[in-house]
Amino acid sequence: MFLSSHCRVASLFIALAGCLFALSSPAGAAPADDAVGRAKADPAVGLTLDEVKANYEIVEDGDYKLTIDFDDKRSQVVFVSSAVETLGKMGIREVWSIANLYVPGNEAAELAVSLLKDGAGKILGGWQLRDFGDRLGLVYCMQVPAGLDAEGLRTAYQQTAIIADEKEKELTGSKDEF
Repeated sequence: MFLSSHCRVASLFIALAGCLFALSSPAGAAPADDAVGRAKADPAVGLTLDEVKANYEIVEDGDYKLTIDFDDKRSQVVFVSSAVETLGKMGIREVWSIANLYVPGNEAAELAVSLLKDGAGKILGGWQLRDFGDRLGLVYCMQVPAGLDAEGLRTAYQQTAIIADEKEKELTGSKDEF
């Protein structure tokens, strides 16, 4: 009798948790058939983004993809990493956005110096070149505490979008690819 009632309670709890999960998924989330991305995603990121009512989708590697719209009809894609790196006892997660893409070998020294100077004035984050296979991506990346609260995460992804979009405009003129 004791075991049977615990099984019923556990079954009820599992069913309730499933319903709550389904109800808490935002409209902008990835479709349910993207099991690969969802399996890799850190649910804590989704819950934090849900607190600020962010529209996002989960991409194949489990990262959260947000598209930030600006008043001037531009937009910028920002990723919040599900992966957490550790530095001592501190968990660190990346918030990043692409500003431009280059064919490897064509980066100008002037651009590198400009980016290093630009990064020196930023409170949090900096410029990186990331390998995307056939192209290198100029990425602005913030490393933030993994347990950052919702408002802190919103500030991080919004500032990342603004900084990357401003550099994209500077480097490409009117193009709005990212």
